[in-house]
Amino acid sequence: MTLPRFFVDADLSIGKTFALPEASGHHLARVLRKTTAEHIVVFNGKGGEFTCKIESVRKNHVEVRPIKHDENNRAPQLRTTLGLCILKKDSMNSVLTKVTELGVSRITPIISDYCAVAHKVIHHRQIHWRQVIIAACEQCGLNILPTLDPVTNLSDWLSNSSADIRLLAVPGRAPIPRRLSVVNSVSLLTGPEGGFSKAEENEAINIGFDTVTFGERVLRAETAPVVALSVSHQVWGNFGITE
Repeated sequence: MTLPRFFVDADLSIGKTFALPEASGHHLARVLRKTTAEHIVVFNGKGGEFTCKIESVRKNHVEVRPIKHDENNRAPQLRTTLGLCILKKDSMNSVLTKVTELGVSRITPIISDYCAVAHKVIHHRQIHWRQVIIAACEQCGLNILPTLDPVTNLSDWLSNSSADIRLLAVPGRAPIPRRLSVVNSVSLLTGPEGGFSKAEENEAINIGFDTVTFGERVLRAETAPVVALSVSHQVWGNFGITE
């Protein structure tokens, strides 16, 4: 049976008892109804995870003691950076959850020409987005949190992008390029609900991005990042099928 997993933003060490954050303690004690001497898994996003024994449960105050460390991070070898043009709330939450599950290395929320979210709202969502990513890591077993960059504009992100392969997802263009047989890093750029403006598309192409489409259908803005990341892992990462 899989043990419940909790993220704790603190230094952890074998034998050193500590209290879970109140929200995690509430979930463990009131929702999962775990009791003293049972085990959970705790990670801090810096690598590896700890099997912990529950030492005490008092309402929402739960103390645990790390008894074993596992260095398995479950992160893909292929490093993937996602330039994610900001989507409406539910779509953004969905994308962040799914790309985290797929093992994205870095996410940069981008304000683009056709962004449908008010700018005054965007800058208050960083903490929420981080919580979405943490919840996804707790669920999928990833022990290193993807880096979540501050919100930036598209031009700045493009000028600072670097990877072995850089892809711009747009409908009706070429299939994924296969110029290189060995690829260690991929940079992906996906658009908002309204797509990219022509100026944005040209800017990305001029800076060295390959335009790429995935099949003959037009993908929704929340679908494209998940497909792009999945295909990248299939072509260059550890999703490939071996004989």
